[in-house]
Amino acid sequence: MPAANAQEDATADGGQDSLPATAQRLLTGAIACFASKGYQASTTRDICNEADLSAGALYVYFESKEHLLFELVQRAHRDVLVALEALAPAEPGAEADLLVAQIRTLTHWHVDNHLRARVAQTELPNLRGDHLAAVRRQRTSIEALLRSTVVAGCESGVFRCADPQLFVRATLSLCIDVIRWYNPGGHYGADDLARSNVDILHTYLQHAGQ
Repeated sequence: MPAANAQEDATADGGQDSLPATAQRLLTGAIACFASKGYQASTTRDICNEADLSAGALYVYFESKEHLLFELVQRAHRDVLVALEALAPAEPGAEADLLVAQIRTLTHWHVDNHLRARVAQTELPNLRGDHLAAVRRQRTSIEALLRSTVVAGCESGVFRCADPQLFVRATLSLCIDVIRWYNPGGHYGADDLARSNVDILHTYLQHAGQ
């Protein structure tokens, strides 16, 4: 899969970082390789070839292939967290509006960046030590944002939910799972999928426990 087919992933870090252009090319090349062949089967030479760089160029910017994967994964999680944090906080009693915005944001991000997101999710087990711990902290922060909305909504009587943590995990699973099957040329677009996810999850919260 050529790097040119990873256009929806733009510069591989959402354009919010100051990595040198060559390092960005390596990240984009890694997305193409990892999405096509998987992390274990991709060599540093494959990544450099995909980025149209000489063999060994990777080590100028990254300590190892695992370090490159970490940069890719943590940037993806960071961008999701930034997008969620940018949403306006809910006033008491208006938690439904915030939850809808959060679900839409999560779904759109994973559709719009589906190759990058797929790598960030499926190759996570290949991270080690401090790298894995750092990404797990990011994931905990993402869960906490959603959980706080659901808990606040339950406390104000907007939602009915016996276990907010289980609901948050179900929400993340539904919004993220689009990376497994989404086809840019298919029938459903990001708006369709976001609307469907909102309907499923919001309806559940209104009726759970009845």
